[in-house]
Amino acid sequence: GTRESLSAQQLDLDRMRQSSDHDKAILEDQLCEVRELLSESENHLTAQHQIEKHLRVIIAELRRSQHQTGSHRNNTSSEEENTSARVSQTSKKSGTPRSRPSAGLPPLSPVHGDAIHGDVMIDEEEDEDENGLRRSTVHEELKEKEDALKYVEEELLDMRKIFLAKEEAFENAREEWAVRCDVMRSDASSEAAKLSSDLTRLRSDVTLLREENLIAKRDAEQAKSETEVQSAEVREAQLEVRRLKTALDSVNLALHTAAHPSL
Repeated sequence: GTRESLSAQQLDLDRMRQSSDHDKAILEDQLCEVRELLSESENHLTAQHQIEKHLRVIIAELRRSQHQTGSHRNNTSSEEENTSARVSQTSKKSGTPRSRPSAGLPPLSPVHGDAIHGDVMIDEEEDEDENGLRRSTVHEELKEKEDALKYVEEELLDMRKIFLAKEEAFENAREEWAVRCDVMRSDASSEAAKLSSDLTRLRSDVTLLREENLIAKRDAEQAKSETEVQSAEVREAQLEVRRLKTALDSVNLALHTAAHPSL
């Protein structure tokens, strides 16, 4: 009965060991999933940093372009002011009274003044056209960069949403894994306590079996010793019987000789 109990307990221990191996495999799979989520989150975070870096470069280019545009506008305004000043001076010069002519030169007629003013107006219109073309080009470049910036911001928002979703999934998985670990740890602790109790009981049974075996061995040795003693006694009894038989035969022979002397 004790051996059957030991066999049953050994089977229980094997089943518990298989269950623990299965739980360990599940924990390892969940840990791999968590590591994959963490790696994917790190990749998204790296991509986000790259996009933010690219965005900073674009913003710096936009600011530099705006600064250059502002400088160009100031230069254009200065050129327009200089042109206006030149036109004003030319107009003043063209309107000089005839009573104060230059030395040795005849006074300018109104026709000559109008011609000079017309040339200045043509140069001013050409400058305005060139400045307008430059402004249009700069505005187009700014518009393209603004569109690119808007696209990058949208991409950044999408990446941030994806990253937040992945981060939330990672947190949920981590919390679920932590709960499962707590449950499995509690189950493992209960199983370990049960195994410890079973092991203690097995050790007690083994000790009892050893004691019983020692007792049986001592009994066997004692029985063997007793058997050897009995065998020796039997042999001595057999020798005694033989001696008695020999003596009896001698007595019988003597009696027979005495009864029949002639023989």
